[in-house]
Amino acid sequence: MLKIQFVDRRQPALWLVDECIALGRHRSNRLVAMEEMVSDFHAEIECEGGRCYLVDLQSVNGTYLNDHRVLERTELKAGDIIRLHTVPLAVLDAADRGEDLSSRVAPPVPWQIQALNEPLKGRAFPLQGKLLVGRDAACDIVVPGSHVSRRHAEFSIRAGAPWVHDLGSSNGTFVNGKRVDEAQLATGDEVRCDALRFRVLGPVSSAKDTEEDDMDRTVFRPAVKVELPVPAPELPVPATPAAVAQPVQQLADEIKPPVEVSARRWLPWTVVAVLLLSLLVLHGLHVF
Repeated sequence: MLKIQFVDRRQPALWLVDECIALGRHRSNRLVAMEEMVSDFHAEIECEGGRCYLVDLQSVNGTYLNDHRVLERTELKAGDIIRLHTVPLAVLDAADRGEDLSSRVAPPVPWQIQALNEPLKGRAFPLQGKLLVGRDAACDIVVPGSHVSRRHAEFSIRAGAPWVHDLGSSNGTFVNGKRVDEAQLATGDEVRCDALRFRVLGPVSSAKDTEEDDMDRTVFRPAVKVELPVPAPELPVPATPAAVAQPVQQLADEIKPPVEVSARRWLPWTVVAVLLLSLLVLHGLHVF
């Protein structure tokens, strides 16, 4: 039977008997690592059929087993060292008697930059102190016969983080395609000095990593496809009584019998007839 233990023994060892054991910074995990670079829910150990498997939960800074980044469900065995970024845990068996575990953990490899193209492709350079790149023979990384400036750029470590500083080069220094005078770097960043490209490797990466391996180990959270809601069809607005009354009244006006119109049309003729009749009566009286 296996158990897991922080190398610094900050917590008691935990026997791997549950089906799922969560590891991370959130207090709801079975093993809690409060370091800032550990994700809230960093990894988990799944146990089934007497075997235990390590699974990374798409952590930001990666889960490592014996200094190899965990990309898929991987079986554990006694003597393995798990890293939650840089926090080490040891996988132990029942025979463990509580000896010092620090001797089992190799010191982490420091920050490095790895050349991605010729003439230095595949070479990794540890970032310790300052690292100068250029054509000058006094530089730490010498690139003869290229368009790189004599003193092109300087890499350095400040407060534990890598930086790059352009030294007034003719063709510029770029980080992830953007020209910079100075920039802080992170694991996976690509730095270009003219045509020479480097990838930044974090302190738990291995110097023997190739460009393809490093690209494979970079874990990104899957993009969430958001489906936009389909607008509901517009329904006709119910007519108000006033809106209904108006066209009804117009229709009534149109079909009203033309009685008044006929009366007005015959009125002048009626007056004329009355006048003529009056004249005839007067004329007859005059005759008699």
